[in-house]
Parts: sequence; structure tokens; C-alpha cells
Amino acid sequence: MAIEYVCRWCGFILYKGDKPKSAEDVARYWGGKCPRCLSPISKIPHKIEVLPVRKANQIGEV
Repeated sequence: MAIEYVCRWCGFILYKGDKPKSAEDVARYWGGKCPRCLSPISKIPHKIEVLPVRKANQIGEV
């Protein structure tokens, strides 16, 4: 299962991988701000989406 954290303002991929990470760890890694748009990174998930692997591959997300 692929996990992806994306900036809710500009769409920058903050983390993508198979190992689960907390939103707090991802925010801490980037210093609390998106490196592209400098918006604050929320520690509360904005959107959670679970896609089957086949569908994710078809739309180019994995």
C-alpha cells in the first residue's frame, strides 16, 4: 500500500512510500512548512484516499 502526503495548497508531494509515517513526522521533517509554497503543513490529515493498486497504477499515482 502506497502512502502519500501532499500539500493541500500547492500539491507538492511531501512524502511517498510504503512505510506509514505520521503527519506530525512529515511536518517535522519539512520544518512545518511546505518547501514549495511555504504554507504551514497541517498535522491533521485533510483528505484520506484508499485506492486499489491497479487503479492507482492506471492513473499514474504509484
